[in-house]
Amino acid sequence: LGHGGTLFNCELKIPLFLFGAGVPVKKIEKNVEIIDILPTVANFLGIPLLNSWQGADLFSMVEKPVFSKTKSISPTHNINLEAVIVDGKKLILNVTENTVDLFEWHTDIAEKQNIADAYPDDAMKLTTILNAHRLTNLRARRGPREQAIIDEETMEQLRGLGYVH
Repeated sequence: LGHGGTLFNCELKIPLFLFGAGVPVKKIEKNVEIIDILPTVANFLGIPLLNSWQGADLFSMVEKPVFSKTKSISPTHNINLEAVIVDGKKLILNVTENTVDLFEWHTDIAEKQNIADAYPDDAMKLTTILNAHRLTNLRARRGPREQAIIDEETMEQLRGLGYVH
């Protein structure tokens, strides 16, 4: 199967464990994202959360849409998939093939019943949420950029690793 080739449950539904001194013992049934770890740890350490962080504290967060993306431009694996999970439904948008799959997140665990045609309003709603998320991310990337200054020793190491020519 590999990793990163799909956005189906077999690759997304994985446990996340946080442990350490003083970390509350709690099982969280909500869908979470890797971006939720930073706000969770920062809040636990008493560090103020930044508005630019997209994630939420796992121990106090409300239900929110969960987004996923995987992309490859390999000649053998032309993959460009985006997904959103909200209100008990999961939408997978295949950007490469321009197709939409919609699943009942809680009841169709194996994701065998694409219900996009049966529930076009839900498919449109989730597509709209996904598109708005993509635009928000694109706008965030267009902010002012600082020029990174890299010393010659580091440049030589990057060349040796094949990152720059």
